[in-house]
Amino acid sequence: SLEEVQKSGEGESHIAMVLNTIGSALVSACKWKNYTIRCVWTGDSSTKPLKGVRFRVKPDICLVHPENISIQNWADVISFAEVTSSKAGGDKGEEMTSTIRKTSLIKSHCTLLSQPHRRFTVSISFIRLALRLTLVDRCGALHSRPYNIHSEPLTLLRILAGLLLAAPH
Repeated sequence: SLEEVQKSGEGESHIAMVLNTIGSALVSACKWKNYTIRCVWTGDSSTKPLKGVRFRVKPDICLVHPENISIQNWADVISFAEVTSSKAGGDKGEEMTSTIRKTSLIKSHCTLLSQPHRRFTVSISFIRLALRLTLVDRCGALHSRPYNIHSEPLTLLRILAGLLLAAPH
């Protein structure tokens, strides 16, 4: 489970691999004929700040096109995920902490600054067993309610399918 990966300390690259594996299994299981995974998750961004903006921030996991797998610039970010196993959100991880919310907003801002053609960003926050989706445009932000990835796994699959299979533009 994702929580076990978080607790193991194996890091963001391992979680990115889990998300990519889920995406590949989803495509294979559904036998979609005209769909291919267009993007990949990478944890390479978690160790050094990305270039392209004045802020020195590091997204935990980035969704990028396969040719940008060794991501170095905010201009290459399609989406990102923040991961924490902190109990600050409650034992069940049902409340998004203000720190994670702020972090998601700052990193969405970095994405929009470095990609002036973008109208919005989509990001995911994993807080223990809870998943939240954050949508940010140039006017504001919306945060979803928390979804437990074990009791509501279809939500995770739908979000991953939307992000991994979406057309690039």
